[in-house]
Amino acid sequence: MEAPGDRPSNRRSPPLKVLIVDTFSSHNDFTSELVDTLAGKVKLSVFTVVGSRINRGLPVRILPMFPAHYGGGSTIRRTYQALRSYVALVRELVAHRRGVVHVQFFRYMLVEGAVYLLLRPFLKNLIFTAHNVVPHEGTAWHRAFFRVWYAMVDHVHVLSQNAAQTLRTALNVPERKITVIPHGNYARLLRDLPPTTTGGARRSLGIPEGQAFVLFFGFLRAYKGVDRAIAAMCHLPRSLNALLGIVGMGSDEFVRHIEQTAAKLGITGRVMINPDHVSNRDLCTYIRAADVVVFPYLHIYQSGALVLALTLGKAIIASDIEGFREYVRAGETGLLCDTSDPSAFGEAIARVAGDVALRCRLGENARRYAEDILNWESIGQKMLALYQNRY
Repeated sequence: MEAPGDRPSNRRSPPLKVLIVDTFSSHNDFTSELVDTLAGKVKLSVFTVVGSRINRGLPVRILPMFPAHYGGGSTIRRTYQALRSYVALVRELVAHRRGVVHVQFFRYMLVEGAVYLLLRPFLKNLIFTAHNVVPHEGTAWHRAFFRVWYAMVDHVHVLSQNAAQTLRTALNVPERKITVIPHGNYARLLRDLPPTTTGGARRSLGIPEGQAFVLFFGFLRAYKGVDRAIAAMCHLPRSLNALLGIVGMGSDEFVRHIEQTAAKLGITGRVMINPDHVSNRDLCTYIRAADVVVFPYLHIYQSGALVLALTLGKAIIASDIEGFREYVRAGETGLLCDTSDPSAFGEAIARVAGDVALRCRLGENARRYAEDILNWESIGQKMLALYQNRY
């Protein structure tokens, strides 16, 4: 005769309850991909921004509360909307206090930091994805804030070993609190866009046949080394007809600096600058048109822009720094070089731009790497395991 405690239980464990908080931008591709992967596997809610690109057809509770950064309306109205959003955020945090709260980005660090600090005693599992360990152009107060923040959260997810090393050495975060899961590819984004050949993309941009198109794209910031790309153009052989495309938003002051740098070097006619916001469709057109995509950054933890270029199967040249060595296999999925040396950088550009076979090999290897290693199904399983281990 079975004792009551020996009988198999028909009661199911309650589903894992997860709240993802991404209050930064509607252009949250990382969050969109993560939500796509986790939908149906956990009881998922997403607290996000009005106009978010997260798929509304998923079995996910989506809360588009924060106003878009560049939306209309008066300051008073937007402030009122933000206050309402914070009240709603507090309500959701309380509702998920026994589940997992996964913070992706901050909107206003001090305000949100205070909210989490006040509620911290009630939150069982607070996880943070450190897309950047500290802001690239951060000040002393940013570093002070994140030192307190990393001590407060239960666990930190980073996208590279380089970022994990920085957490351990610069911010004294213990190893047990850190998990490395890489940045996933952009396959879903590309599925939503019409297919375009390299030739078709070049024709739509008016790039003549036979001209080598070198592309730099992303938000224009000093630490991304766009000056290095301009300087390298002066070290290309005369026989190589090349055009440098610079695509991305930046401050008016920095855009003027780029234009003046090209003018001083006498290569204005060989540099095309588009400082406006471009849609995903237009951005992918630029990337598809490129013979080589360059990332001459001074420093980086990892780069979503790099992963997009890998996903599109483009030949890549990146700075030989820790943040890129994990994602670019030198000589296989791209080239790494000293981009601070204009001559060496120019030589690498000329080598790739002038060799069709090399470009094709690097591009195909990059595409396979993004498809096989950076696939979201694998990354989603690792993230789910992280949640379950914390639950």
